[in-house]
Amino acid sequence: MSDQANDRPKVQLPQGLVVGLTLKDGLPRAVDSFRGVPYCLPPTGDRRFRAAAKVPDSPHSVIDASAYGPAAPGKPLLAGGPKLEYSEDCLTANVFRHHGVKEGALLPVALYIHGGAFNRGTASMHNTASMVANSEEPFIAVSFNYRIGALGFLPSTVAAKEGFSISV
Repeated sequence: MSDQANDRPKVQLPQGLVVGLTLKDGLPRAVDSFRGVPYCLPPTGDRRFRAAAKVPDSPHSVIDASAYGPAAPGKPLLAGGPKLEYSEDCLTANVFRHHGVKEGALLPVALYIHGGAFNRGTASMHNTASMVANSEEPFIAVSFNYRIGALGFLPSTVAAKEGFSISV
């Protein structure tokens, strides 16, 4: 890794070393961000409509967490918003914390679940980093993308009989 990459915030998980970014521009305090971290295997092919499958342990892998993952296929919640990348491989989480928090510190966690009537929206539509940066007390904020529309919420007895699952 370059010197600049060595300065990036890192967290070791069983699934690999997650390397994020420190956000500073336009924020009252610096925030470490880990964006686009896969929390399940891609729900594509044989995994489409099935329960989410765990990402296997791979402690020597490096996960670049510098950008939001793709949004689930669907219509934008608000017209005129930023152009998004869409993909069925959308099961990613975003984690934000005050920059400089000591490793192992026990902090409260806020979980942001985007709205959109189960068929629109994405985790990136809310400025979670700003929420953390404006807090006087450190905490961890988590947002995530989930399958929306028919790919995530297809209520059907036929689908259930086939082993399909309404899930993340």
